[in-house]
Amino acid sequence: MVGQRVKTLQQSGKAGGESCGTAGSDTGKPATARSKVFTLIETLVAMGVLGLTVGAVYTAITFGFSSMRASRENLRATQIMIEKVELIRLLSWGQVVTNNILPATFVAYYDPAGSTNGKGGGAKYTGTIEVMPFASVKNYQPEMREVIVRVDWVTGGLKHSRKLKTQIAHYGLQNYVYN
Repeated sequence: MVGQRVKTLQQSGKAGGESCGTAGSDTGKPATARSKVFTLIETLVAMGVLGLTVGAVYTAITFGFSSMRASRENLRATQIMIEKVELIRLLSWGQVVTNNILPATFVAYYDPAGSTNGKGGGAKYTGTIEVMPFASVKNYQPEMREVIVRVDWVTGGLKHSRKLKTQIAHYGLQNYVYN
């Protein structure tokens, strides 16, 4: 049965070397130069679309990594500021008012690779701590202080800065710790 089908196809001229065209057309005509050029144009367009897609994916990945780095650095700046405020919270009122315990400036480092002494490739955070009389309400000035912790760092040639402002009172939490 299969042999009869092969003989029929050979007799009709549709088997063996006599194909219906080299470009895959159904008409039985040989491929023309125009169909070959059209195939070349399709290929070039497909390569262009592929190139744009690869470029877009690369840009998205690069943006994702830089965004993650900026988020880490912002988080580290926030951690440094909270660390300094927690230090102030543990001081007695006399230590806060005399301002001889707290350093006016400080330096902290952050390197995701693990180096913490400033020799790595991470960011160097510099900061200031200001303790001043509470200026908003004059009646509370002798019993309250305003604390401003500021952290600055440079990454990729861009300067970044964060500031945390809080108030502390003479009869606040530190009175319970030391009395």
